[in-house]
Amino acid sequence: MPHAHILVFMQNGAKFPTADHLDTIISAEIPDKSVDPDLYAIVGDCMMHGPCGPAKKDNVCMVNGKCSKMFPKRLNIRTSIDANGFPAYMRRIDGRFIEKNGIRLDNGYVVPYNRNLMLQYHAHMNVEWCIQTRGVKYLFKYIHKGPDYASAAMDKEDEDGVIDEIKTYYDCRYITACESSWRVLAFPIHFRTTSVEKLGFHLPDQELVFFDEDEPIENILKKISSMREWVPRKRGFAIGRIAHINPAQDELYFLKVMLNWVRGPKSYEDIRTVDGVVYSTYEDACYALGLMDDDKEYIEAIKDCSDNSSGTYARKLFSRVLVSKTLSQPYLVWEATWEYLTDDILYKKRRETGNAELNLTIDQIKNIALTEIQNHLLSNGRSLHKWPLMPKPDDFGCYNGNRLIDDELKYVVEDQLKENERLIAMITDEQRGFYNEILDAVLNDSGGVFFLYGYGGTGKTFVYRALSSAIRSRRMIVLNTASSGIAALLLEGGRTAHSRFGILIDADEFTTCKKMEPGSDRAELVKAAKLIVWDEAPMMNIHCFETLDRSMRDIIRSSEHKPFGDKVVVFGGDFRQILPVIPGGGRAETVLAALNSPYLWEHCEVLKLTKNMKLLAGLSDDEAKELQSFSKWILDVGDGKINLPNDGQVDIDIPSDLLKKYWRRSYSDYCKGEFLNSVRVAGMPRHNLKLKVGAPIMCLRNLDLVDGLCNGTRLIVTQLLPHVIEGRIITGNSITGDKVWIPRMYVSPPDTKFPFRMRRRQFPVTLAFAVTINKSQGQTFGSVGLFLPRPVFSHGRMGGDDYEDRYYFIFGKSVQTILIMSIMLMLMLYQSRPKSCNVYLWKLHSALGYCVSGDRD
Repeated sequence: MPHAHILVFMQNGAKFPTADHLDTIISAEIPDKSVDPDLYAIVGDCMMHGPCGPAKKDNVCMVNGKCSKMFPKRLNIRTSIDANGFPAYMRRIDGRFIEKNGIRLDNGYVVPYNRNLMLQYHAHMNVEWCIQTRGVKYLFKYIHKGPDYASAAMDKEDEDGVIDEIKTYYDCRYITACESSWRVLAFPIHFRTTSVEKLGFHLPDQELVFFDEDEPIENILKKISSMREWVPRKRGFAIGRIAHINPAQDELYFLKVMLNWVRGPKSYEDIRTVDGVVYSTYEDACYALGLMDDDKEYIEAIKDCSDNSSGTYARKLFSRVLVSKTLSQPYLVWEATWEYLTDDILYKKRRETGNAELNLTIDQIKNIALTEIQNHLLSNGRSLHKWPLMPKPDDFGCYNGNRLIDDELKYVVEDQLKENERLIAMITDEQRGFYNEILDAVLNDSGGVFFLYGYGGTGKTFVYRALSSAIRSRRMIVLNTASSGIAALLLEGGRTAHSRFGILIDADEFTTCKKMEPGSDRAELVKAAKLIVWDEAPMMNIHCFETLDRSMRDIIRSSEHKPFGDKVVVFGGDFRQILPVIPGGGRAETVLAALNSPYLWEHCEVLKLTKNMKLLAGLSDDEAKELQSFSKWILDVGDGKINLPNDGQVDIDIPSDLLKKYWRRSYSDYCKGEFLNSVRVAGMPRHNLKLKVGAPIMCLRNLDLVDGLCNGTRLIVTQLLPHVIEGRIITGNSITGDKVWIPRMYVSPPDTKFPFRMRRRQFPVTLAFAVTINKSQGQTFGSVGLFLPRPVFSHGRMGGDDYEDRYYFIFGKSVQTILIMSIMLMLMLYQSRPKSCNVYLWKLHSALGYCVSGDRD
């Protein structure tokens, strides 16, 4: 049937940036028959799919018992954008239906349409919103698939009454009226702009020469010896691209890699020269530049680490690389570096035994090193068993217990008792009441879900530590987790919730925890735990909590009808701060994804902490009064109590001493790199990373939770070696000052809008002169500030008519400023664009601010 696929590109000012805008142009619901009878009739005739599925299994759309068009669609109360960038249109349960072939079809069978187009043309017109190249490719493929064809058969019997099917079969090309008229009028069928020229190259003395078979040899030699060079094009414009070379072509492939890297070479020797050294092969030159995708780099990294520190750090580095799944052949790396990995084993054993004459065989030294590596891997949820070719320690496989449970029971009871007594001596009456209530639920096995609700400074972490020490002093298990790695470091034995429970990154309403099947070590650990703590819970999507709930009900069958298997679970956080990140979502999607959405929240008992512990920190009367007034003002802003009545647009007066103004500087775009190198994705380092000794950096991956090297850990660079970075940790409690080594590894963005999966081998760090509000969750600073790099003020507020030429900083004297930064930026953005309030009011996680630690002046 003749039809058309039309793709409309919108100008920047006419785009539809949020899901809420789509409802104004696209509908996927049955119209109200009494209000819009014409549209109701047209939708019923042209825009209803099916019936199909169990109601009509022989429909043309049915493939293997399922509808190939994925009907009926899922019903949604609001339009949203899924993780892949495709829209899920609003299809409400409103009781409307259209009957076709005796079957009632609801909103789940409506093909998306535009009201005006339907009333104009009275025809089937499917209107979709495209933002992903995956969706656009569906339309563009019709340009290249060739013309449509129709097969026709003319049945005619011959004199003998026999039909010759071969003679009567015709393969015909079908041309519609519009296409035929276009061709008759000789209009252009296609056009091409910006020619792309393939640039050839060759190895020395391997030039490709074309000649006739009867051409004299002298002429052929002249072609080879003649000087050839590239000259600028005199007419037109074209883009040059180096020809594709298969990696199997060895040196030619490495020559291509170097040509993309070296600028302005005048000879083959220039291409092979790196830092003044002329290498014999292009492969060696690639390796010297760090462009090789092999394990040589990690061998050199271990050697560098061993030369500049003890073998203990080298073994931890080797374990870290194993955990990151970067090594292609770990066994070969071990064989090449075992001497460096074991250089301090004999010295340590002599000191432990006090025997300076102690001697160990090479096999014994290797066994001790492998045992340390195995223990380090086990602490990070890995084992040498994953790599069959790697040698194993002698006692490997002899242990039949649960290492996860053993690790949680290793705490010294006496130390935990002393810690608990120290904390209880400082606890407030408000905290003591919540502490006793949760502790009684644990000791009496009564279960329960609690939410410790309080703004920064009210002592949530203090209560977690008191509960943990009290329960561990009774030789019971407490699982301390947090939504972010940096917040987990503040809790003893803390891990990220995803790491501890195996929650998938893209959790949904059907997922369960990975490797938490009944009977597994992780499942037995959760069953044995008396208390589960989850700090900064409001940051996570509700699907993460539901995933844990489903898994715990599955492994604790005796209490499968109670939330979290009737375990005592304590969540904590502040909903005024960071809410779940919903890409492309609006206010409704963010609210529905928050923890306080049914069904778990109705079982949750909220415990509110209201007393600021900073006021009890030995401050003078004036300082305490100032801090109390400042904290109250922040809470009033967050609760919407400033300048009542609040009708959705309120002017907030920021104290002048919190604002500092800087003039904007203009920068020129001097050069543009290649596309892939210029791509900047959240959670991924820049392609060009410039560091120096003393620079503050932040780790962007969970590399080693035991040593505190996780996503969000801040460090100071102490050494920069060719293949590894040495840093000193400056965040956390017990790990501050520890030295760690960070190698290069494969880094991929968690989720991108590109139709390909991008991977780089680079150091998983970035400069951290400032950190985002998300990364600052749970941390304590002496003073913090908010940097506003874009103009967010309007109507001349706090900047006059020239507000577009200024930067703004907001400074504060306490940790509470982290909260004011989020709230004030939200309100200022709201003042600037009140029509987009659904975007700004509920996207604190996308704020432009940065928390910076340092002196106020």
